[in-house]
Amino acid sequence: MIKLINILKEITEAKQVGDLYHFTSLKGLYGILKDGFIKPNTENQISTTRNKQMDLTIFPAGGGAALIMLTLDGDKISNRYKIRPFNIAGDYDDLPAYLNKDEFEEQIITNGKNFPIFPYLKNVSITIQNERRLDKEMLAQVENILKEKNIPYEIK
Repeated sequence: MIKLINILKEITEAKQVGDLYHFTSLKGLYGILKDGFIKPNTENQISTTRNKQMDLTIFPAGGGAALIMLTLDGDKISNRYKIRPFNIAGDYDDLPAYLNKDEFEEQIITNGKNFPIFPYLKNVSITIQNERRLDKEMLAQVENILKEKNIPYEIK
């Protein structure tokens, strides 16, 4: 009986992870939306952060045209994937100047599989950084996919 109660608790009590944020370029977003997944890095993980306000100047943003922030449902993700906090160990004085000690990662462990984005994608924020370099045709294609999939988005 106690085992059954513990199993029911696990099923009914969702983990409280909160929103996770993944940053990419416009070209990266187009590929993610077109394919329906994020490819993990060579360590079989997807890098995210809980810090929505992190210093975005460290990202090259695909030539500086636009920076994309995907808001992901960390609670839902944690029901199917392991989420591992990660930070740079050691003395913070040794960190490169572009890193902020408060901007640590949450790694989604994918075990070598592509990470399906649509069940977890809550919002897309597109910040245009250099309109001259912006691929307006790709932006229009991205907007069409977001509208088609009924995914909330904003362009700043």
